[in-house]
Amino acid sequence: MTTKKKFISLIPLCGFLLAFPMVVSAANKDKEDVVADSIIYSWMMGDDHALVSVSVDTTPEGFQQFNPLFREGNNYSFLGNLGSPAVTNYYFAKPFSPTPFFFITSLNPYLFHPSNRRYYNTKRPFANLSYISSLSSKEELQQDLSILHTQNVNEKLNFVFDFNLISSEGQYKYQKNNLAGYSFGHSYLSDLYSMHSQIVFNTCKLQQNGGVNELMYYNEDVKTKSYTTYLDKANTKIRNRGGFLFHELSLGRWIVTNPFPDTIAIDTAIIDSLKTSYRPRYKFKRMAGISHELSFEDAYMLYSDQQPLNGYYDSVRDFRSTTLDSAFYRNLSNTFSVEWKEIPENKFKFGARISIQTEMGWNGFLRHLPDSFIDSTVLRRPVGNNYIHGAVFNRLPSRFNYFFHYRYCTEGFNQSNFSYNGYVQRNFLKSRDSTSYLRFAGGFEMHRPEHMIEHYYSNYFMGWDSNFVDPHSQRVELSFGSQKKSMTTGVFYEDYFNFIYFNRSSVPQQRKKVLSLFAVYLNKKFTVWKFVSKHYLSYQRLGQARPGKSDAYNPDELALNMPEWNYNTSTYIQFPVHFKSTGGRIDFQIGFDLRYTSEYFLYGYNPVINQFFLQDVYKLGNYPYLDAFLNLKIKHLRLLLKSEHTNMGMYGKRFTSVWHYPLNVRTFHIGMSWIFYN
Repeated sequence: MTTKKKFISLIPLCGFLLAFPMVVSAANKDKEDVVADSIIYSWMMGDDHALVSVSVDTTPEGFQQFNPLFREGNNYSFLGNLGSPAVTNYYFAKPFSPTPFFFITSLNPYLFHPSNRRYYNTKRPFANLSYISSLSSKEELQQDLSILHTQNVNEKLNFVFDFNLISSEGQYKYQKNNLAGYSFGHSYLSDLYSMHSQIVFNTCKLQQNGGVNELMYYNEDVKTKSYTTYLDKANTKIRNRGGFLFHELSLGRWIVTNPFPDTIAIDTAIIDSLKTSYRPRYKFKRMAGISHELSFEDAYMLYSDQQPLNGYYDSVRDFRSTTLDSAFYRNLSNTFSVEWKEIPENKFKFGARISIQTEMGWNGFLRHLPDSFIDSTVLRRPVGNNYIHGAVFNRLPSRFNYFFHYRYCTEGFNQSNFSYNGYVQRNFLKSRDSTSYLRFAGGFEMHRPEHMIEHYYSNYFMGWDSNFVDPHSQRVELSFGSQKKSMTTGVFYEDYFNFIYFNRSSVPQQRKKVLSLFAVYLNKKFTVWKFVSKHYLSYQRLGQARPGKSDAYNPDELALNMPEWNYNTSTYIQFPVHFKSTGGRIDFQIGFDLRYTSEYFLYGYNPVINQFFLQDVYKLGNYPYLDAFLNLKIKHLRLLLKSEHTNMGMYGKRFTSVWHYPLNVRTFHIGMSWIFYN
């Protein structure tokens, strides 16, 4: 099915999802033009099962940053095409990886996972349709479609459906991406019982071109589709499914919030009258809770090339005309917890939790046997672990907040591995800036490498069979933030022992020496009159020999490729335009986004395992990447006009963030987002 037909087939679904909330609420239609805070609110579930409030995206601010790689100051190196594999340039702020299946970690920023899904509570059915497209030819078209629908059955029970489709043909040959994500969730909140659940589905289809040959000979007079690539018949298919269920039974007692008045010195007739009209009101006071968490994941990767003998691969073990690699991962986890809640009235406000977790998993890969009549064999490895968890915390509004967590594996694949982490936060509630805080955080983690990091077979290049020492790391961070001043800043330090990385041959290798990293970061938002300017600046330094910095440089000791300096900014002017004759209003935002990294050795990318590896030949960076945009908001409708890579050609030909994979040339985008809640 062509991309055009796929989008056309979604029109009935879009129509139903957007019309349904209007039909069910027609009798209670309100004529307000804005989404009031009392209509809908949203939250996410944190790692410690705390409900973290998040804002509902209804403003034009940040609407132009539709690529998840660059939202809110993020900075990634990627293959250049929308939806293509990516690796972060911020080591100290590396995103949480919800899966140990390393074949799909480079796609994590795009994937739906229970940990990054939102929950809602709304007084009216709420829907949001967003569509963004490049103004390109059919052969280079980029499209991003998102649909959200959420609705309450009653004041306690809510259901939510979320969908996202990225389809990008690519500006260079054979780099088409198609990523689709679906999620179905629900939440139920009451005094005695609460439940949250999510089911997610992800499918990814990536054309792999192995990179562009004439990277250093870019010519503006030559069309990007004219460049030759290393591969033309290679494809990666990924399927990822997951589920999450957390429910808790609260223990406590009911208390009366309006006690009967003291009858002493009150006339008898008045007492009789009060008894007749008195209606006690009760409130449940949570003191403890018993909870259960169930999660599962199923991931699958398939790589195939119809022309395996094209000279691209170091060693092709299967000499048939078409060959493939396949790997899978499955995991099922159950966690039972008992928790003592923080009670505001107590002198010592703290909570505690004890948990028992058991998990079962399977992983393996497909191995072809060319010398046998057997087509293939599946090598499976069962994995099981039992953990105990302990935590103490105080998350109530107070001068000090803290959270400490400890986990230990009692038996299984990760036996004797453990981790602990936590933070202490000082809140300046009585100062002039009551939103400011100072936080000290740290942690230690020891874990056994995943089975396929140590043992893997490939039909396209030499696999590996290793026995690594268990890696472990220790880290500390001191940070300061202020919501009033729109600022966060901090210092980060980490020592990583037995660090595992993919070397220049795309094979996992373990660093023998300690890897140390120091980082400083500053995020600040300035608002002056109608001008807004957001800045994200970081400096990170590795404690390792680096090319060009020392005569004692040893390429075998190189373990990370990352820029020392990262800088992002989003600057714009915003203003409303009023129409007196109609009473209408349009909100404008006109500005630019800029990304910059200092010069560094880029990562290489291996399409066979969908993973980035080290290289010390090609050094780039020191290139500002500029986007110009115009955001509009008209009642519930947001519109976008964007010029991506506006400054192309002004600073040379160095717009590459991954070896052999140039970024896109100048591209124009249009987009819209329509909110329905009537």
